[in-house]
Amino acid sequence: MRELVNRSPLFYKILRSLRPLTKVFGLHDKIEKDWQMRQELLQYPTACQLLFQRQQPELEAELLQNRLPLMEVPVLILQGGQDLLDAVVKSQTYTQLIPKVEFKMIPHAANDLSKSCAGIVAGDIKDFPVF
Repeated sequence: MRELVNRSPLFYKILRSLRPLTKVFGLHDKIEKDWQMRQELLQYPTACQLLFQRQQPELEAELLQNRLPLMEVPVLILQGGQDLLDAVVKSQTYTQLIPKVEFKMIPHAANDLSKSCAGIVAGDIKDFPVF
């Protein structure tokens, strides 16, 4: 998508003028699809700028997993056993990357631990040993 937004409009004009050749090589449908996607994306210039025109250092500053191994404080990760797969995967990743981590699964809970299991959560936090 970044390439679609950053390509020059001239690039697409040239490709579209070469339609007979692109049809022969079977690229016509892909080029048209890319053109339409580009037109749709360009309707939202601010979103495109935020998503596709950021520099690599800006992106890396938001990548948490690169800094997790540097954490020196103890971390308690509480996970609901019925939680969404995305949350489970994140918790597993954090558990693997953080040096001083304790992971606890609350089997019957979903993603609303603080509401549905407030007592259990409070007890786990209270019992969490500071390494």
